[in-house]
Amino acid sequence: MTAAELLVTLDSLEIHVAVTDGSLRVSAPRHRLSDDLRAAIVAHKAELLQLVAERAAAAGSPAVSRVSRTGPLPISLFQERLWVLNKFEPDNTAYNMVTCWPSSGPVDVDRVRDAIRGIVERHEMLRARFQDDTGIASVVLMPADGVPIEIRDLRDGSLEEQMATVEAVIHEAAHTPFDPAREIPVRFIVFRGAGDRVATVIAAHHIVVDAWSLGL
Repeated sequence: MTAAELLVTLDSLEIHVAVTDGSLRVSAPRHRLSDDLRAAIVAHKAELLQLVAERAAAAGSPAVSRVSRTGPLPISLFQERLWVLNKFEPDNTAYNMVTCWPSSGPVDVDRVRDAIRGIVERHEMLRARFQDDTGIASVVLMPADGVPIEIRDLRDGSLEEQMATVEAVIHEAAHTPFDPAREIPVRFIVFRGAGDRVATVIAAHHIVVDAWSLGL
């Protein structure tokens, strides 16, 4: 499948692709984006960026301009729905999303921390705090260095103990509620294990991430 054919397929499935600030943004109805389509989008990312930009230019669409980040920013309808649900059921963890990225070899923990900081700096929702002080839900962007990144050293334990600890933390993260009004709804825990291998656990509320984002 060529990039052009892929774009037609996405259009037919009502999967919207756009270019914002040079990045490819994909919005799809739930369960519509299959693993094969995800893989195809990643494989043709550069071509899709060009095709979508050309299509927007041909349609005479105005360029997307960056708005000021100095004050509260509006949220999407989907985020607003999750915000309201969280207000009614603050202990509900059904929308927690947790993933673990283990390294295949030795990795410098400081570099992992720096890489996370870079990702958080670039992807604003990973450092967003939600509020409705004015009666309208919005987000305020926090500094990237304000997002906690916990480092845990497991090298003193056996391999079995290390694996058990990581699995226990994953389970705990999946069942620990977020309060988007009081905290940035993302948590990072980096484990340093045997042979300087690293496992990075990311826990976040669905209000700021989705499965597609974590898959990238």
